Amino acid sequence: MSYTPNAKGHFDPVHAAHAIEQAVFVLHFDRPLEQSKLNVVIGKVNEFKSDFPGSGLIQGGFSVAFGSPVMPMPSISQPMPLAGVVMHRSAPDGSIENELRVEHASVTFRTTRYTRWAAMWELAKKYCDAVIQTYLDNGSKISSISINFVDKFVWTGGIQDFDLSLLLSRDSKYIADYVFSAEDLWHIHTGAFLRPDSKTKRLMNINVDCLDEVNSGDIRRAVLITTVLTDIFNQAGFEEIAVANDDVMNFISTHVESLHAFDKEILGKILVESIAKRIALIG
Repeated sequence: MSYTPNAKGHFDPVHAAHAIEQAVFVLHFDRPLEQSKLNVVIGKVNEFKSDFPGSGLIQGGFSVAFGSPVMPMPSISQPMPLAGVVMHRSAPDGSIENELRVEHASVTFRTTRYTRWAAMWELAKKYCDAVIQTYLDNGSKISSISINFVDKFVWTGGIQDFDLSLLLSRDSKYIADYVFSAEDLWHIHTGAFLRPDSKTKRLMNINVDCLDEVNSGDIRRAVLITTVLTDIFNQAGFEEIAVANDDVMNFISTHVESLHAFDKEILGKILVESIAKRIALIG
């Protein structure tokens, strides 16, 4: 695909093939695990310690990090009740590449090494599938399913030549018109509750930030687009859901795929066509 950048400057996605700096999947339950069942969940995710050499306990809402990547999973026999566990794989520079958190009422997978959607969801699904039955045995029901993407685009050129119209569509309903004439940094936020079907209340959150960041000692300007999409269940005014245990992963996958498709739709309506083509949102 050919692409001719503007002579005075242009926007590049933070990665060659895509713009995703971070992707997150979160599963919430309506009832917290009993302590004994949380211990079971921690034992199950301990089986993935080769995926996550670093680990820490979550006590009273705080994560206690264990620095050495070769340390074994800490014992769950603690003087204080555990709130959960966080496991991670770090890059050589210390930044988190992948992270898995299991807590009394949630499972979270986060990655900053996104390559493609199928690979990311395959991992998240594997970890979720390993623990979901313990939550269901606790009498917990899924209360919400959420995905979160941070897309970053970096301006190449002088700040004086910064041209937002080369990235964001002036016709987008998600972008305030004033940002195209702003002379300094800015932030915009929009959100709404949507009704994709009679059983699902969907929260759409979109944040767009124009900021200056330090990169290798230099200042560069970037635009970050953060989308947080959450399907919420058993809400007033919506039909109740009752998912059979043997169908729960299919239920989760269906909603995750729907949220991912909606995220792509939103981003496609925010970006100009040339940028959308560069990151393969459109053909």
